[in-house]
Amino acid sequence: MRHSWKSLLLLVIIVAGSTAGSMASPNLEEDLCGNWQRACAELWGNGSKRWRACMGQPQAIHDCQGSSDVCGIWHIACVRLYGWSTSKYRSCMRQPQALRDCGLH
Repeated sequence: MRHSWKSLLLLVIIVAGSTAGSMASPNLEEDLCGNWQRACAELWGNGSKRWRACMGQPQAIHDCQGSSDVCGIWHIACVRLYGWSTSKYRSCMRQPQALRDCGLH
């Protein structure tokens, strides 16, 4: 039940973010991937196992496909290739360019 509640909250955050205006980001439609990343990080902690699961949802993958966020692109590619909780996924995300693009190197 708790997982369903958090999933519903995530959906509300993303929908509200994509429809409401903001001084910092007047056109949030263009940053749907960033909305997913922020919402998943707020719920589960950035880079955590549950964050990866959150970002591995079909709509998150769809919204991040055309993103200019190179870290998000790495995440999507590694999830598609290896799944989100595998050692191969972790190896994929530890590649030198992935680390640089995600600001971890």
